[in-house]
Amino acid sequence: MATTEERIISTLKDFAKYRLIEEVKEKLDFILEEAQENIEKEIETIVIRKELLDPINKAREEKRWKQSKNYYLLNPQKFNFGLRDLK
Repeated sequence: MATTEERIISTLKDFAKYRLIEEVKEKLDFILEEAQENIEKEIETIVIRKELLDPINKAREEKRWKQSKNYYLLNPQKFNFGLRDLK
């Protein structure tokens, strides 16, 4: 049987663990709120500029795009081939 002192000690330990968990949760919530506010501020400051390309650079960019995997994934019908194509 547990003595009264042992019961009190175990109760205090349980209370200390509970209190510690609560403090950690409070600090974590505070950190998450700060991070969310910082992210919102950073999102507001993003600026996207569109630079006009001269015709030569535009053709180069288009050629790079047509050689990319993304172009293939968006236009798979243009890449169908069969045995007749292997000459």
